[in-house]
Order: sequence, then C-alpha cells, then structure tokens
Amino acid sequence: MQSSREREREEEPKNYREKVEDMRAVEGRSEGENRVLRAISSIHYGITNLQAKAEGQERNCTVRYCALL
Repeated sequence: MQSSREREREEEPKNYREKVEDMRAVEGRSEGENRVLRAISSIHYGITNLQAKAEGQERNCTVRYCALL
C-alpha cells in the first residue's frame, strides 16, 4: 500500500521533480539562497495543488507547501 506522499510524488510532473532534486543537490550556495529556492519550490507546489483542487482533482495541499501563499 502506497503512502499519500508516494502517490503525490508519482502524480507530480517529472520536470518539477527533477528541478526540486536539482535544487537539493546544489552545494556551494549560501543558506539564504537555499531558503529562497525552497520558498519558490513551496509556492510552486502549493499553486499546483490549488489548481488541481479547482479542477476537481484531489491533492493534499499541506501546510508545509502552502504556508507561503
């Protein structure tokens, strides 16, 4: 049985997953730059969830991803 996070990950567009993984893999950036990248990622994910809900699709929009909206 898959967890809800595993299901969400399968539903995420591949290019988005690759971007997030690339951002996590980047080293040599300052903590401030990493914070900004995480914030952008969170906002993008939150907007994606809200769009899915508006279209009638169920997606878990967690506080972690929507806190910045």
